[in-house]
Parts: sequence; structure tokens; C-alpha cells
Amino acid sequence: MTQTTAIIYSVLMLGLLIWGGMLYQRKRNFSTSVTLISALILLGSGVLLALNTATTAQLILSAIALPLWIIVGWEFIRRSGVSWGRKKLNRTFFWLIALVAIGIAIAAGVVAGMSLIIKALPAILTAVVLLLVGGSIFPRLRWIWLLLGAIVVAASGVTGALGLASHLFVDLAAEVVGIGTILFTETRLRKADNIMGSLRERVQF
Repeated sequence: MTQTTAIIYSVLMLGLLIWGGMLYQRKRNFSTSVTLISALILLGSGVLLALNTATTAQLILSAIALPLWIIVGWEFIRRSGVSWGRKKLNRTFFWLIALVAIGIAIAAGVVAGMSLIIKALPAILTAVVLLLVGGSIFPRLRWIWLLLGAIVVAASGVTGALGLASHLFVDLAAEVVGIGTILFTETRLRKADNIMGSLRERVQF
């Protein structure tokens, strides 16, 4: 991967981080906070790559950024009004998957000689959950971009598991697309919340 690619990635991630910060300032919520943490981790990873100073710790941090999207996905399910999004057991299930993916990401960075498939599991688990989230939201709100973002993240996991030369580039693209689709979904959810709030006020009036 060229230094130019890392610089472009860092600039794009900085722009997404600023977008997330603006959303957070307008209305602070848990999903936006987690998204900002993920974006900040990825920005730091991009800067270190651009400076050619990547370390094992940096690679671990980069790997744990994606599983945080599983937690954000649960928040989207809950806020979009999907019926099973009200159950605490399902919330626990999402958090458990996220923690397992984070644990695998840390282990893959610490333990030498771990297989490529295991190293790719955090991205694959994240993609599967995002597909579930996008597939659950789509019938209700007709939003397809989370599904498209999940496919890109899945491509990152597959290229990593296969050890393809393009893996790192696909990783960076998946991270940019992933954060972008999450922030776009957050923006649309807020608009939907505002519309529903106005309708409730009119009905009460």
C-alpha cells in the first residue's frame, strides 16, 4: 500500500470524524459516541500508516474498531422500531458478539502464527451483524445502504481470510464506507425521529 493511499484514507476518515462530531453536538446519543470512538481509532491507524510507523498495538486498535459497529447496529435496530429490538436478551446477544469479536482481534494481534481465517473473524462477524441489521431495517424504512456497507465489510473479511494482496486496500475502503453508511443512517434516523415526534404532537393536539 502506498503512502498516498494512507494519506487519502486519513483525510477521508478525518472528514467522517468531523461529520460525526457535528451530529454529536446537535444531539448526543450512545450510538454516535461509539461511532466517534471507532472513527477516532481508525483515523489514528491511518495517520500511523501514512507515517510508516505502524505497530502491533496500532494494528490491534484498528482491528477492534469494526466490532464496535455491532453495538451501533443494535442501537439502530432499537431506534428503528423493529419488534425484536425491544428485547433485552437480543441486546445482550449483540454485545456478546461484539465482545467476542474484540477478543479475537486482540488475540490475533498478540498471538503469533494465528490463521488468516481467525484474524478475519472480527470483520466477518461485523459484516454478518450489519447484514442482519440492514435486512431488518429495510422492510420497515426501505434503507438499503447498510446492506451495501455490510457487503463491503464482508469483502474485507474474505480478502483477509484468503490472504489476498489487495486485503489492506479493501480493509481501508471497508472502514471508510462502513463509517460513512453508519453516519448516514444516523442522520436519516434523526430525521425520522423528528417526523414521528411532530406527528405525535399533532395527534395529541
